[in-house]
Amino acid sequence: MLLDLCRSVHPTLIAGKCPWCGGKIRKGKAISGPIRWIEEVSHSDPDRRINAIDRLPTSGPAAEDAVAVARRTIDDPHKRVRYEALLWLRRFAAELTPEDVAKWQEALDRSPHDRSLRVILFCYHDSPLARQKCPDPKARYEQMLWLVWNWPDVPTIIGYHLRPDPAEDQHSYDRAACLWLQHVDASPSNLAILDNATMFFWHFEPDIAERLAKSGQNLDPENSWWPTVLAGIYLDKMAKAKGDERRLFAAELVRHLEAERRLWGGKHFHELFELGWAAVESGDIPKAQACADELLGQTTDKMRLVRMRAVQQENLLLGEIALAQGNVASALVYLGEAGRAYSKEGFQGGCHRIALATKLLERGETEAVIQFIMDSASPMRLSPAEVEDCLQVVKDGGSLHFDPFNSTYPLYCGPDPFKS
Repeated sequence: MLLDLCRSVHPTLIAGKCPWCGGKIRKGKAISGPIRWIEEVSHSDPDRRINAIDRLPTSGPAAEDAVAVARRTIDDPHKRVRYEALLWLRRFAAELTPEDVAKWQEALDRSPHDRSLRVILFCYHDSPLARQKCPDPKARYEQMLWLVWNWPDVPTIIGYHLRPDPAEDQHSYDRAACLWLQHVDASPSNLAILDNATMFFWHFEPDIAERLAKSGQNLDPENSWWPTVLAGIYLDKMAKAKGDERRLFAAELVRHLEAERRLWGGKHFHELFELGWAAVESGDIPKAQACADELLGQTTDKMRLVRMRAVQQENLLLGEIALAQGNVASALVYLGEAGRAYSKEGFQGGCHRIALATKLLERGETEAVIQFIMDSASPMRLSPAEVEDCLQVVKDGGSLHFDPFNSTYPLYCGPDPFKS
C-alpha cells in the first residue's frame, strides 16, 4: 500500500522528502529511502536486483526497511537473487545484539508467518557468537523446526543448517527427521527438498542420505552436485570400514568421483589426487597410476602455485601406489619429495593431505615423517612440542596447515577426509 501511495506522490515532487516514506526526491524520483530500494530489487534485470542486495549493508536504508527490502526477494524467481537475499539476512542476524533480538521477536509475535523474521531469529541463535555467549537451544530449535515444516525448499544457504544435533536434542532431531521424510514423500521430484533432506541425514543416517542423493541424481543426471555428495557419503563410510567393505566403498567413491570429473569437464586437476587415492584404496592400481601420470602433465604449468600443488600431489599419490605394492623405500622417497615441494618452488609452508604419512608412521617410519613435517613447515622453525603435536595429528589421520605469515595461528591441525 505504501509503495502504491509513494508511486503516485513522488512524480508530483520536484525536490525534498516524501511525507510517507521519508525518502529524498529529485525530479519526481526517489534517490534514497525504502521505496528506492524496493524499486531496485523489483527491477526486471536480475543482475540489477543482485547488485541492490549486495549494497544493502553499506548504503541501504535502516534495519527495519532493509529487512522489508530483503523480504521482497526471498521468493524471487531467480535462484541467485534468493540466495543473496538470504545470505544478507544471515549476515545481518549474526551482528544483532540481545536487545535487537528481543525487538525482532516482538515483530515475529505480531507476524508469526513472516519467513524473513524466522530466518533472522534462527540465524542469530545458530551463529557461533550467540551459541557461545548466550546459548538458547530451545529458541534455535523452535525456529529450525518451523522452517523445516513450512519452508522445506528454502535455498541451501539456510537449508543446510536445518540440522538438529541428536546428541544435544534427540526429540528435535526425530521430529525434524520425520518432517523431512514427509516432505520427500509428498514432493519426490522437488530437487531443493531432496538436497536439503540429503544434507540433514548425511552425517547421522548416511544410508538415508545415499538413497535421497541417488534420487536427486536420477532426476538431474547432468548436475555435478549429486556425484559430489555421493562421493562425500562414501568417503565417510570408508573412514568407518575395514577390509573388503572398505574396498567396496572405495570402488563406489571412484565411480562417483569419475562422474563428477566428467560433468566438470576435467577442468580441476586437484580432483585427480582424490580419484587416484580412492583407486589405490579400491585396489585399482592402474587407474591410480593413470591419475599420477596426468598429474605429471600439470607439473610444467606456467603458474607456480599450480605447478607446486601438482608436484606435491603427484608425489603423495605415487607414494600411496608404492606403499600399496609393498615398496616402503620408494614411498619414503616420494613422501620426502612431497614435503619439499613448496620450498622448491619458493613457497613458504602449505597444506598437506597426509594419509601417506599416517600409514608410514604406523609402519614405524617416525624419523621420515618428522622430516616431512619439518620440510613442509619450512622456513618455520617448529619447537619440539610443536613437532610432537604434528606427529599426534598424523597419528590420528588429520591434516596440517603451515602458515608462516599468520603470527597468531601459524600451525593449524584439523581433520583430514583422506585418512586411512
